Amino acid sequence: MARLPAHNITCNADKCTFAAEEINFLGYRVTATRCHIDVIQRMQEATNVKELSSFLDTCNFYLKFIPFYAYIAEPLRMLLCKDVPWEWTDSLAQAFTTLKEKITSPPILALIQMPLRILPQMH
Repeated sequence: MARLPAHNITCNADKCTFAAEEINFLGYRVTATRCHIDVIQRMQEATNVKELSSFLDTCNFYLKFIPFYAYIAEPLRMLLCKDVPWEWTDSLAQAFTTLKEKITSPPILALIQMPLRILPQMH
């Protein structure tokens, strides 16, 4: 911490965590070995339009990082269309499970591989 001011960097020590085995970050539990995306991993299959819409909203945060996201999510999105009766099929369950796996697996949510040095940019 003593070297930070020399580089014009300040931090609030009350808001910092150093040498922790585990931290909570943006709703995720991150440990030294992996990110735990407990909330997403525990999600049950949707039972109505509101639950499915909420799940897809969560997935949309990561869509840029999931190859073929639109193709995988298409069956789920179709179920949200007006006048489409709710019928949860095996293909919907597969799409739901695939998206959960892709969101909770590296490289989407993975820890930085050390010994990467992170240096602040000074302008």
